[in-house]
Amino acid sequence: MTDGTSEPLDFSALYDEIQSHPGMLARRSWDSLLDIHVVMTRNQDELLVFVRAVEADVRNAARLAGNVGSDEPRRDMFRELIRRLHNYVASVGTLIDHTRNLMRKYEGTSTYAEFEARRLAATSNDVVSFVSKLRNYVLHVGVPGVGIQFSVTNGEENVTIFLDRDRALQWKDWPKAARRYLNSKPSKLSVVDVIEEYGGVIEELYRWLYDQFPTLHGEDIAAVNELIRRQRFFTT
Repeated sequence: MTDGTSEPLDFSALYDEIQSHPGMLARRSWDSLLDIHVVMTRNQDELLVFVRAVEADVRNAARLAGNVGSDEPRRDMFRELIRRLHNYVASVGTLIDHTRNLMRKYEGTSTYAEFEARRLAATSNDVVSFVSKLRNYVLHVGVPGVGIQFSVTNGEENVTIFLDRDRALQWKDWPKAARRYLNSKPSKLSVVDVIEEYGGVIEELYRWLYDQFPTLHGEDIAAVNELIRRQRFFTT
């Protein structure tokens, strides 16, 4: 069988050409980064869902924070909180590492220069410094201080899952920006507020980054898609 030329179509050679094509290699690299990004955002969402559920159930939160009954439910709640926090901050670090590895391939390009400028602008935000270093704390130092705070506003009871700022500040290895972030916040720092603030900064950076793929690899992707079209045409 041929592809419209006088030469017979070698399916094995065509498959190998597709798999090794620069467009296919680029697509795999960027898809891998996107996969890690999705892992991070899903860990983020799971943590937020859990925290918000605890905060929404005021009666149960009061029971968990109290001294009556078994202590095990309270401990289980905090274990689950730490588990989800651990998964989240670990994936934050993984995304940073995978992004760094991918962008090294584009050093010397205008896209790399623009990315570095945007990355530096993002990392100059104190919350980015704090969350990035929180990963080191959780993975290598210990369990951060967390607790449940009750408050009443206009007669309405509120519950907040918080990080203990003063306990965190006892750690000497916070970068200057992370320490500045902690010092600028209340002593009971809302977990939800931290995650949402960090997420807003990071998502803006990655939306821009993914938009660069067609510019960097549009021609390669068009070429490998043509090879795939030829392969599918002669296998259907």
